[in-house]
Amino acid sequence: MDDNPLGISPSNRTEDFTNWLFDPNLSGYYDFILDQPNVFGQIYSNEVPAPMFDHSMDSNGLVPDAVSSTVPSPTRASGFPECKRVQLLDLIRERFWAGGAATMLVKGQLFSGDLDHPLHVMSMVSLELYIATYFASFHDQFPLLHKPTFIPDQVNDLLLLAILGVGASLLDETQHTADFCSAAASFGTFVAWSLRWQILMDQDSGPPAKLWVLQSLAILEFYEKMNATRPLHERAHVHFAATLTLMRRGSALIGDQSTPPSRDEPAVSGSADHSWFTHWIASEATRRCAFGAFFLDALHATMFGHAATMVIHEIQLPLPVDDAQWTASTASEVARIEFSLHNNGIKPTSFLSGIKSTLMSQRVRTNPFGRLILMGGLLSIAHHMRQKELYKNTLEERSSIAAMPEGWKKQLIKAFDWWKRDFDSSLAHMQAYSVVGAKTGFRQEAHEISRHLATALYHLAHISLSVQMPDLCTLAGAKILLGRVISKADRDRVRAKMSQWANTPGARSAVLHSVRYLKLTLMSDTPADRGGRQPISSTSSTWHDGSNTDLPRSSDVVIIRPWVMYYSALVVWAYGYLLDGPLRPFPGHIFPGPRSDMTIQAMTSSNPLSADRGEAIRHDAEQYLQATGDFSDPDDLRAVTGGRNRVVGVLTMAMRALEGSRWELLHEARTRLRDCVDQLR
Repeated sequence: MDDNPLGISPSNRTEDFTNWLFDPNLSGYYDFILDQPNVFGQIYSNEVPAPMFDHSMDSNGLVPDAVSSTVPSPTRASGFPECKRVQLLDLIRERFWAGGAATMLVKGQLFSGDLDHPLHVMSMVSLELYIATYFASFHDQFPLLHKPTFIPDQVNDLLLLAILGVGASLLDETQHTADFCSAAASFGTFVAWSLRWQILMDQDSGPPAKLWVLQSLAILEFYEKMNATRPLHERAHVHFAATLTLMRRGSALIGDQSTPPSRDEPAVSGSADHSWFTHWIASEATRRCAFGAFFLDALHATMFGHAATMVIHEIQLPLPVDDAQWTASTASEVARIEFSLHNNGIKPTSFLSGIKSTLMSQRVRTNPFGRLILMGGLLSIAHHMRQKELYKNTLEERSSIAAMPEGWKKQLIKAFDWWKRDFDSSLAHMQAYSVVGAKTGFRQEAHEISRHLATALYHLAHISLSVQMPDLCTLAGAKILLGRVISKADRDRVRAKMSQWANTPGARSAVLHSVRYLKLTLMSDTPADRGGRQPISSTSSTWHDGSNTDLPRSSDVVIIRPWVMYYSALVVWAYGYLLDGPLRPFPGHIFPGPRSDMTIQAMTSSNPLSADRGEAIRHDAEQYLQATGDFSDPDDLRAVTGGRNRVVGVLTMAMRALEGSRWELLHEARTRLRDCVDQLR
């Protein structure tokens, strides 16, 4: 590409790209893509394929030297061999030492006792449990691995440890003892402390990094950022850029142009099929790894206020293949599905054209994971447009920044709504189609997880468009944010900014979406909406004893749900507090005693409450959520001139829902919500 030489920042053409993205009159592909005619051709060529397809057209997403040693053989095997377990234990014992004295103490505890006992956290039974939990609770949200050919014995040791760590952190406490779940979570944290360095010290991590390296780092980024300790969260924030640089230094973001193996060449006993299928798996897995990293980059910029380091036009890949293909276990099955898609005129959709179509409220054909990636793209656009607006306002007349697209926020809001309708419609269609016996790769459990994840992302997108987490935390009294001590000047500036925000249409929209999400997570009669794994009777949703286990919790399979609930709680508190001030009279029967009189643990623990207090808390929360949530249009909230700060019941329920989490940031979230209650006194 003559006009975009290597080494130039991926944001150097942002202005032209932004104009193309938001202008409905500019159709087709963005011009830098036209220089690469094969960028989108993952499955199909321009010619009608021969039977079983000419697979030379599959030429995207593969790091050339990564295939043979990073993808398991496409021959399904089961079990976790003892020799592999011994190999992992020796690796941990000899090379995992980072983290200081406290981590070494955990290591001593992990290796104490009978390691072969079924209840030991490093027994064969436990390791198999962690892998099963990974695929049951995490894989459907972040499908980086090819499950049909996943064989523990053939997976790189460090990648396998990343999988084990995530699985160990997601155990369901209703199925295992609290002590075992806690010990398993400690195992995951201990592994994470040294795993990153072990990966980066491996010779395969040099650019272009092999596939297992990228997969390991992507999985580790998720664990450290969203399910571990504060120090690991901070470390992941610092080092995530290195993972993205490794992807940029290879072909993960743009697709590989090397010629894949052909199945039409003479071969002995199906070796050509084996070679092609291995290549196909690696190509698609590499693409999914790139999309996963991009999604995390956009998601964490939205959730935490981290700086996004990727821009959407870096990714020149087709969207992920259909679930039916990704769940296929043989080359012939993949080929049959390809042939069927081709005969029906269905071709791969590029990520960029999918984003453009979504912004224009046009249907995009892709699977649930692909739709989540498209929402990641919308979140990324929103983040970068806010930054661009901030730069322009800061530089004022001196600014040489091009004009912002007119109505970009309204267009994004419309795109968010369209995306959710399209997502729900697609899931309903897939479910109906699967009922008649069609092979779609549909699994009810997986798509329920996708539906709840999509709901959380949808409300998060609307909320974050007008108010950011760092501002909410500063207003709530945070002393340190993103490693910086919050000064009085910072606090005063944020208070003034948020006071202006509370009177804007964006604030009312954020409040309405926050209330809707809080109703869904705290008050829904559907356990799955509240984070429950198993159906329960409708009567158990009554919160008389304060022990409702179906609120979002530590084992919630929808990973981002507790944080979005926390985000929503901060929004309704900030809106009410800024407009109506402290709550008078304060409902002491719901939340008695100031912070100095009683610890947060005592105030919000799941120790049984009296029936009267439990009912009072729920009634107070329901009263606010029902009254506010009944509005269909954000502008209707302008008619409400009082009672907007009656959120003590809501905040109390949110605090109790976050109790017992294994993610340290949610412990901090509970403390911050307690500070919000204190400010209402």
